[in-house]
Amino acid sequence: MLGVGICRACFLFSQAWEAIESAVPSVPIRIRRGADDVARHVVAVFLAHVATSWRVIRAGTDASGSYADRAKHSRACWWVMLVDFWSRWNGRGGHPDDKPRLLEHETLAWSLEEAHSHTASFDAEKALHKKLHINLVPLPFIGNIRSSYVYILYGNPGVATSDYNDDLQNSAHRAACERNLRGSGQGFFPLRTPSDNTGVSDYWWPRMRKMAVRLSESLGISKSEAEDIVIKRVSVIEAVAYHSRSSPGQWADSLPSSAAARHFVQHVLIPKARNQEIAILVWRRVDFWGIPANTNNVLIRNSSNARNSHLLGTEQAFLVDHLARRTRNAQPTFSADVSA
Repeated sequence: MLGVGICRACFLFSQAWEAIESAVPSVPIRIRRGADDVARHVVAVFLAHVATSWRVIRAGTDASGSYADRAKHSRACWWVMLVDFWSRWNGRGGHPDDKPRLLEHETLAWSLEEAHSHTASFDAEKALHKKLHINLVPLPFIGNIRSSYVYILYGNPGVATSDYNDDLQNSAHRAACERNLRGSGQGFFPLRTPSDNTGVSDYWWPRMRKMAVRLSESLGISKSEAEDIVIKRVSVIEAVAYHSRSSPGQWADSLPSSAAARHFVQHVLIPKARNQEIAILVWRRVDFWGIPANTNNVLIRNSSNARNSHLLGTEQAFLVDHLARRTRNAQPTFSADVSA
């Protein structure tokens, strides 16, 4: 219990430092006379996080008692932190920690009717393309992020006006989106029936289907069996959780939710890749993810292909080879019982 509290405290300490750097981006982090306003702000931010961290260390858990039950080692703690972070999303608008930084001129809080009114014009409304749609369910990740074999690091989920129909009128799909945020274990939900014909399914199905075909050939199994492996063992992590037509810009990188995603990648996924437990494809936002060059089991897409919206052949082969190897190694082996 204490170990889990320390893990959560480390997460809060790291978020505190990022908060300080964001609060005074052009001022060196040092406190001195004559900088009273900056000093007070920095100290207030940092001490607030220190106090929270100390309470977590002493308690070892939150009121629900879930951390001690769900986290058994340090890397699991980081997984708990990311899922716990998104468990506090209240079903509408941005995450509570993000809201102070989600400025009105950078976001859109459309209703279904407002989205419909832009159906014919949205493609041409370039001024709206970088804005974050905060009334759609965020997609900070897709899949079983605790137990996948391969991870795709992406930028942020795209948007079309039809996505408002998916989220606000298709109750089964919306429920799947919300289960995904809770880390429910449903896997890569856009490939499951409740999300058929939605925007997120239409985007990911063709890309994942090609992987499943290659996996079925590699393992000598049916396509449906291969698709089931892809659903259970492939995850996508987004740099920015909120939908937009084009990249929102670097201001969104400072959102606490983006920091949580980056921490998860750096403290969980990179060590697992180095240990040959997982494979990582960095599809977009290479600089944001900050993965060192030549890291074992990490493939970074060349910047010349950054805008290509499909998995390249070499990327498919890289991911499928790892999926196949891990699946083979995970299969139980049986020895004949010679005691009879």
